[in-house]
Amino acid sequence: MLSSIPSLKHLRPFFFSLSIFLLSFISIPLVVHSDTVQAIRVGIIDNKPMCYIDDTGNPAGIFVEVIEHAADKEGWSLKYVHGTWADLRAKLSSGAIDILLSMAYSEERAQHYSFNKIAVFNTSILHDIEKNN
Repeated sequence: MLSSIPSLKHLRPFFFSLSIFLLSFISIPLVVHSDTVQAIRVGIIDNKPMCYIDDTGNPAGIFVEVIEHAADKEGWSLKYVHGTWADLRAKLSSGAIDILLSMAYSEERAQHYSFNKIAVFNTSILHDIEKNN
């Protein structure tokens, strides 16, 4: 049965990034003034299928779906900021955006940013499938 499953090695970076998920939910600062909530500024790079701007100019991808689901459940307002990786990393560091989609975990980055604690995907399943191929 497992021999019929195609190799998933080319998806390893995708699933690793996705398992680290979003970097999102970095101490998301919701600024409340009377009854208004400031929009959470979400950096989005072109990294298909995780996150990208689609042909109609709208944010799309797996990370976008996940963060929009969370925003809907939590009552957050999202404002997407599209840019290059370098530009958005600088904006994250300066506080110009609150979340940067598709940032993989590293020890160096963890010294500066908060990462989510719960993985979106369990990549060990993929590794087990690849081992048995």
